[in-house]
Amino acid sequence: MIRAIRQHRLRIERWIKSLRYDWNAINVGVIVSTGRTGTNFVESLFSAILRDVDARHEPRPDLFTLGTARMRGDITDEQANIAFRDQRLDICEELHKAKRTHYVEANNNIAYLLPQVRHCWPHAKIIHLVRDGRDFVRSSYSKKVVSKHSNDLTALFMTDDDKRTRLQASDLPGDPYCTSWPTMSRFERICWYWAMKDAQIIDSLADREKTLTIKFERLFDPDTGTACVLEMLEFLDMSDRLRVKASDIAVHMKRRVNKTDEYLLPVSDRWTAEQKKQFDRIAGAHMQRMGYSA
Repeated sequence: MIRAIRQHRLRIERWIKSLRYDWNAINVGVIVSTGRTGTNFVESLFSAILRDVDARHEPRPDLFTLGTARMRGDITDEQANIAFRDQRLDICEELHKAKRTHYVEANNNIAYLLPQVRHCWPHAKIIHLVRDGRDFVRSSYSKKVVSKHSNDLTALFMTDDDKRTRLQASDLPGDPYCTSWPTMSRFERICWYWAMKDAQIIDSLADREKTLTIKFERLFDPDTGTACVLEMLEFLDMSDRLRVKASDIAVHMKRRVNKTDEYLLPVSDRWTAEQKKQFDRIAGAHMQRMGYSA
């Protein structure tokens, strides 16, 4: 009884908070991707070069559980709308109290929640970072994640030891690889993961006027990186927040965040003939869709 009363009181308190704090007066920018595309770096860069902009990378709760639950059909879109709004309510309160009017969230977990972004933040500008799928596979294949056994970064991405239960083709009835998932290699599964997740982003972003797609390769090219950052800031209506000279942006971009130090796969040119065939079969169509050559 006491627990029920406390939970009821908490729901009332959060309802009152939701009435007091809203996102209408806050300029919201969202950086979304498949992961392994530099979202952590972009948040760090924006924090360094912009004034009075609250930039965060995967703030808690990081929306992973909510997004995968929605994709698996465990909750409805309406339930996801309510949960998304609630899971960003405390951030909204913090922004209001700090008198911040500009917020940027870089979070690959939002890939599965873009309808919720549009519902709760209809005025948000969304930047989609996309990376050559072959480089994503190589990076993700080598990525260390938290182990379900030790809570340390000792497991590999999309293995049985991975603490997080990633979305699988077997979770999505009608997916071409739904029934063959149990027999697919880890390499094939990561190829599928990239193509599925990036397609999910593109398919969810019907409102192209509020969306900008930036290629990872262009962002991290020394010859085009600064121009790319300036394009992103202009799109987000945050150019006036720049607190460094445009010519100094390149200096800040030399710092790398969350970079893979040791690879377990060679560059794609050195993949086996079978691996190249598997990647092309699973992800080739999406590579072409995103303008990447074979």
